[in-house]
Amino acid sequence: MKVDFGPPGYRGVTQLVAIGDTELEAGASERVVRQGAYVAAGVAFVGWIAGMPRVRYLGAGAALGLLGVRLLTTGISGRRVEITQPK
Repeated sequence: MKVDFGPPGYRGVTQLVAIGDTELEAGASERVVRQGAYVAAGVAFVGWIAGMPRVRYLGAGAALGLLGVRLLTTGISGRRVEITQPK
């Protein structure tokens, strides 16, 4: 990421800022929710292929619920890294 310091339109001091991999890495609970949503979607797909509507609806409902939990915890735009300016 490239950050310019100075008034708009003026090319002042430029500094490259690196984002560490630990800042963008998903937490343990976020990984569990994502994997659970994948498993639930797989169950819904198997229920659809096998012609078992109860299994299909159960898997689809669980997948939608877990995706809703993920949206509530991370937001629509996903995780954001806080941008700070040097003092």
